[in-house]
Amino acid sequence: MSETNGKQSNDAKMWTIQQMADFLQVHAWTVRQWVANKDCPGIIRAGRVIRIQPAAMLEWLQAQGSSAKG
Repeated sequence: MSETNGKQSNDAKMWTIQQMADFLQVHAWTVRQWVANKDCPGIIRAGRVIRIQPAAMLEWLQAQGSSAKG
């Protein structure tokens, strides 16, 4: 894992749906829909727990253009 000043960088950290929604300033429901529809990459599932790789999600969003922000 990469670290800067003792903290993990965002690309090494996994985010929750709520963290991703907060970062993108969209409702958590929007991110859940992307996950449920398997529209986005970088999703890790462990049972009922869902984590998102921020770098993969942000790259996907850039490719989608501004219409993906909800």
